[in-house]
Amino acid sequence: MTNPSSTGFTHIEKLPGESARLVDHPRIKVAMLVEEQFAWGLTADDLCRHHPDVKPAAIYAAMSYYYDHEAEIDHEIRTAMNALDEDRRKQAPLRLELRLRAKEAG
Repeated sequence: MTNPSSTGFTHIEKLPGESARLVDHPRIKVAMLVEEQFAWGLTADDLCRHHPDVKPAAIYAAMSYYYDHEAEIDHEIRTAMNALDEDRRKQAPLRLELRLRAKEAG
């Protein structure tokens, strides 16, 4: 299989201005797999079990791509986390939060 995005990784494509993702599963981004790996302490084998429809070679390619492009993927993850934090700050507090705050205030 020839990779049209010239990443050097058979199972990974990186189109200009887009996130690196799996060729056969374009909704699965490399950053998403990395987040799962580090957030839950998963190994590549664990990721294969969590994504049984994804070839193990694609999971390992994603991890390899990450370590070759660590700063880029880390920046992508950090940007997404910052956007979520900003969205959360703009939302009204949940009723549960308000109730807990009221209890703490006495």
